[in-house]
Amino acid sequence: MCNNTLGGSQCKIILQPYLHESRHLHALKRARGCGGRFLTAKETDNQQKQDESGDKSHVNINLESGKDKVASSENAS
Repeated sequence: MCNNTLGGSQCKIILQPYLHESRHLHALKRARGCGGRFLTAKETDNQQKQDESGDKSHVNINLESGKDKVASSENAS
């Protein structure tokens, strides 16, 4: 598989991004909280109840939109 007779290492290591496609797809669908951590079932239920009741005490922060605003304000200067 590897040919080390030429003096240099010619082994190519191919890293897979993930082992199991089904587990990766499941993780993509799961709800995430602050810092990208998965929400527990209890936290997910609480969030759904807040959405149904119209309670807006829990503010969702979109970190990506803030980066765009900072970048556009820097370009304007």
